[in-house]
Amino acid sequence: MANGDGAVEPGTGKYVLAWILMGLVANVLALAVDFMLAEALVTPRNIADSVYWVLSPLSASAIWLVVAVAVYSYFSSLKISRVMPWLWGLGILVLFMNVGSTYSDLERYGYTPPASFLLAAVIGFVVAILAFRHYFQTRQPARY
Repeated sequence: MANGDGAVEPGTGKYVLAWILMGLVANVLALAVDFMLAEALVTPRNIADSVYWVLSPLSASAIWLVVAVAVYSYFSSLKISRVMPWLWGLGILVLFMNVGSTYSDLERYGYTPPASFLLAAVIGFVVAILAFRHYFQTRQPARY
């Protein structure tokens, strides 16, 4: 489909493909890092107050940011301004699904993550989304 400038706009399928690729790569890498962090930092004696609860969500957000910038840089015809509402909306849903799943999984074993976990997850998410937006607004403003 052509826009007013005569340029062809990417179809919905291309946006979906970029989203799926970003999600798969970011999740695989974040899980791998999370397993390493858990092995290195969590013991039965320190599970409630391990630094893991802060590092895990912050590292996942940092990984997501790097992967998202790389994927959306590769798909250079996509308008980032069209992606941002989806990143916020679906990102918030995924954030709370993941946090809820973590709380639910640990409750079965009689543990509760510290409040710093939720705080780090929310801060990491917001900073990652804002950094993604800032990157494309400043480095590739024509795409925004």
